[in-house]
Amino acid sequence: MTEKLEEKYKYMCELVEQMASSLHKAGKIIDENDKMTKEVFELKKMVSGAQNKEKVLLDYVDNMCGMIESETPLKEHDRWLDDCITQGFYKRDKE
Repeated sequence: MTEKLEEKYKYMCELVEQMASSLHKAGKIIDENDKMTKEVFELKKMVSGAQNKEKVLLDYVDNMCGMIESETPLKEHDRWLDDCITQGFYKRDKE
């Protein structure tokens, strides 16, 4: 699954770079009022945000794998789960 996400991010980055390159080759000046330039900047922000979120999520998964492997007490797993809930990664069913 990680490889697929990574491929998508790389593809998105390539698209953004191609768009930016096209604007540069076309002689477009980066201008706040230029709609196309704004779209490129927004795409760059989206890709960057997605990459940062992926790193955080992979770190959380890595932490859980380490806890399972080292057989940490369930109390530590509960703390990890509470942190995931606080971060918004998991929502408990309301029954």
